[in-house]
Amino acid sequence: MGSNRTLLYIFFVGIILLFIRLGATTVFQVAEGRNAQCAAEMLKGDGIVPTFNGHLRTDKPPFHYYMMMAAYKAAGITEGASRFFSAVAGLLVLLGTFWFTKRNFSERAAVMSAVILLASLHFIFQFRLATPDPYLILAHCFSLFAFWEGYARKNSNWYYLMYAMMGLAFFTKGPVGLGLPAATIFFFLLARKELNLKTMRSLQLIPGFLIFCFIALPWYYAVHQRTGGDWTRGFFLEHNVSRFNAAVDGHKGPFILPLVFVLAGLFPFSVFIPMASVEAWKKRAVVPFLFFMLLSALFVILPYSISSTKLINYTSPCYPFLAIICGCYLASVRKEGRLKWELSVLAIIFLAFPAGYYFWTHADKLPKLQPYIWTVGILTISGIISWYLYNRKRSEQWWIVLAGGSVLFNLLFFALLFPILDTSGSVKRLSGEVAQAQTVVAYRKMNDAFVFYHSKPIPVVVSANEIRNMMQHQPGAMVIQNGKKADLTDSIPELKLIHDEKDLFSSQHTYIYLKK
Repeated sequence: MGSNRTLLYIFFVGIILLFIRLGATTVFQVAEGRNAQCAAEMLKGDGIVPTFNGHLRTDKPPFHYYMMMAAYKAAGITEGASRFFSAVAGLLVLLGTFWFTKRNFSERAAVMSAVILLASLHFIFQFRLATPDPYLILAHCFSLFAFWEGYARKNSNWYYLMYAMMGLAFFTKGPVGLGLPAATIFFFLLARKELNLKTMRSLQLIPGFLIFCFIALPWYYAVHQRTGGDWTRGFFLEHNVSRFNAAVDGHKGPFILPLVFVLAGLFPFSVFIPMASVEAWKKRAVVPFLFFMLLSALFVILPYSISSTKLINYTSPCYPFLAIICGCYLASVRKEGRLKWELSVLAIIFLAFPAGYYFWTHADKLPKLQPYIWTVGILTISGIISWYLYNRKRSEQWWIVLAGGSVLFNLLFFALLFPILDTSGSVKRLSGEVAQAQTVVAYRKMNDAFVFYHSKPIPVVVSANEIRNMMQHQPGAMVIQNGKKADLTDSIPELKLIHDEKDLFSSQHTYIYLKK
């Protein structure tokens, strides 16, 4: 009964954090806007060929589009619907992590692993986005969970689920959905000196290959035929090979950046990752479960460290594995003072949060957020109290306070802070006018989220003459521009600038013009 009650609490908190005010913010992120609109266009089109703004979109395979389309049919084309099944995926990952850790280590470790995920703002944030990453994380993690169950229990039936999840991951994001888990399994078996014929037979490779192909390949074939190979070339060459060899959209950085992303993404419990990883490595021979979790995290972080394109969402599939490593470590620590250094560092970081919040809201001119500095004060207080409790040898209480403060802050962030922040951005301020406009045209560049709100393609022109000619035939048309300077009136003085709004988390502004 105790175990069931604990799982119920985790389920309840997970639902609150993942679903609360899910549709309260605009799809202001470029990725969200494009994905949400692509699903809307596929729903109105043939259901096979992905398009955005009326043009072929080759960025990703369509599993997330199909999930959004299902939600659109049930609830309409809205922000909340576009994110609904992402949140469902997050709930499944949370519960799967608890079940898997309890089954292979202990219930205490399972609770801590799940709580680490609930305390992570970025983990929750990832599963509240209309992007393919939530589905990739789910399929990637469950494929490796299924492998371990088959390997540890000598039950080859689990491998069928593993292949199904790999197929789903390939259908979600392409080669990484197969390559990353396959590399993890290969090097684990190699390190364990079990890469032999007997193991290969037990892995059910032939039926597994058929399962994988049945799930992953039919759509690839269909879209290849429909587009004459254009989608296939665009996706595999431009969005896989090119992203690895050259940074896309300026998303580059040093080799260590993905590790920094992970430490920031799993904060605050990420302070325990170094020591937890060292312990997992030391025990690799006697506790292969932890060694496999360590390799599972490593083979997410390492490929993106080598890749030229680096984004924080790329490394998020490793979060459940690292949460398990940390949860098992914290559940096993018995020596007094073992965690004193990490908690001291954490308390110092938390002390700096109110000052950081103050300077950020004032520097970015966010007056609506300035009164809510007390929300980050919750983190500061929880960090100090947890440090104090640990030093008073209250081992059960310190981590509950730390987790409780972080979960409470996450709740306030998604229920209060994030929606308020969204009102300061150009998409929230201007989407209503763009939605009501009969004709909208973009000059050179725009925030792609506006296509979602206009509900039909917005043509992009590159010269002032094209704008001038269009205004002669459609004098009431709205012209939208994205950049750092509203310079269109210099070329076309008969236009007047009616809106100038800054994009969130960007130095770019969105400008709207109408004819005088």
